Parts: sequence; structure tokens; C-alpha cells
Amino acid sequence: LMYFGDLNRPKFLLKSIILNYSYTMQEPTITNNIRSYFERPLSTNQKRIHSSAEEERDWALRVRQECRVCKLNLPRAYFGYNTSGSWPFDRDGCLLRRPECLECMRIANSTKRMAVADAKERGLPTKAPPGTPCALCGKTTDIVFDHSHRHGKFRGWLCNSCNRAMGVMGDEPEELVKALMYSCGGNREEFKSVVVNHLKSLD
Repeated sequence: LMYFGDLNRPKFLLKSIILNYSYTMQEPTITNNIRSYFERPLSTNQKRIHSSAEEERDWALRVRQECRVCKLNLPRAYFGYNTSGSWPFDRDGCLLRRPECLECMRIANSTKRMAVADAKERGLPTKAPPGTPCALCGKTTDIVFDHSHRHGKFRGWLCNSCNRAMGVMGDEPEELVKALMYSCGGNREEFKSVVVNHLKSLD
């Protein structure tokens, strides 16, 4: 039995996941930039268990991880590199990979294109005007285009940090609400009170 995450997402996206996993997935390209990470000198608190990008790739073909989106258990090599930070290795010395497999990333990119088209159709900008605040924290720097991966619709503007945080927690309401319940210590009354008070603040 395979689980494909949010079954409310557009049917063509689910079909794309199923059909595209019927053939061998491609691995991300090893660029010179990726190779350079294995040539950097190590500080006393840094660790790196592979000597080259090619060695890491061969290891990643044997190790499996679950995709955060489609829930399939796939070779780690089928996940893109996650090297946006200053040090691209985790505490165990493994090169960081994205939590979403390449196929789900491809689908996410297709929903982004849909959302951009949606914004244009509604007469909205696709780049944040100067001074635009993050809808969550109010920050006015590093503002990015946010969209629903389920509906392929533009949602608003978030700073990069809030956008990444939402993505890590699942992005859609059914996933984010779990974090709220957790922050309430599992207390239903407190959870209900927080939601009701927030709704009242919007009136």
C-alpha cells in the first residue's frame, strides 16, 4: 500500500506521482559546487563522513529515506541537495538532502507555476512590492511568493524563514494544526480557546 500524502490535492498531481514512479528516477546532478563542499577544510566541531560527492552518491543509493510529501521510502540519492546553509552537512557528517523526493519537488514546481498564473489572472504582482510585510511575523526583508501546493493558488507573502518553517511542518492546514495542538500540550480546551480568540481578533 502506497500513501500519497494529501489526497485532496488535484487528481492530475496524484496521477503524476504514480505514473512517474513506474520508471527509474533520476538523481540530482553533481555539480562542481557540490564537489567543492567535500574540499572545504573542517573546523574542530565539523564532521564529514564521505571524501567526495561521488562517494556520497554511491552511499545514498544504498540508504533509504521517506519522502515528506508522498511518503514513499526511496533511496536517499533520489532527493535533491539541501545546501542553502553555511555548512551543508548534518551533525553525523552526511551531506544534507531535501525532505521531498525529486518527483514531488517537480510537482511542487508545477503548482508554483499554476499559482503564478493565478496571481497574474487576479491582477496581483508575482514579486513582493518594496516594504511588503510577512503575513506571519511582519518582517519586511527576504519576502517570498507563497502558494498552496494543494490548490496551486497564490496565498500571500511570507518571509523566507516563515515560508520554510511552514514547509517543514507540512504547509497545508491539516498539518499545521497538529503543531498548534502540540504547542497546547494536547489540551483540547486550550487549543479551542486559541482558535476562537484568533477568529475573534479577525472581526
